[in-house]
Amino acid sequence: ADFSASFAGKLKMVLQCVAIGWVLLYLAAFVGTDHALWASWVRDVLNWLAVLVTIASGGIYLRRAFQLL
Repeated sequence: ADFSASFAGKLKMVLQCVAIGWVLLYLAAFVGTDHALWASWVRDVLNWLAVLVTIASGGIYLRRAFQLL
């Protein structure tokens, strides 16, 4: 039975890494500046995209696991 990483799982990992990188950059460079508003918007969008893709990817893996049972 094939249980390798799906495209959604790989996309999830990329989005999580980008979101974490942006949060760290945001904390280091944008907090307290005039750019904080748009930077916080980007931070929130990246985080929510990562959350949504994580949920979708988890659903794919759960479906595969139940099919194997």
